Amino acid sequence: MLGYAVWSVWKQRQLRSRSESSLLRALRPADGHSSDPDAYETQVKNTVFALFLAVILGALPFQIITHALLS
Repeated sequence: MLGYAVWSVWKQRQLRSRSESSLLRALRPADGHSSDPDAYETQVKNTVFALFLAVILGALPFQIITHALLS
């Protein structure tokens, strides 16, 4: 998952340099109100979703292991 995050940030930097997005556009919440998201916005949404999923799925094994070690 860390490899995907590094690759995704690298890809976002490439897309950002090719697009005309400003800082305000990058900080705008990804609420789905834009009618046609560009490649940069799509990549940011995918990265945030993947990292959120990794945190959720990573927390469960972590809690199981720490519970087993502390018991």
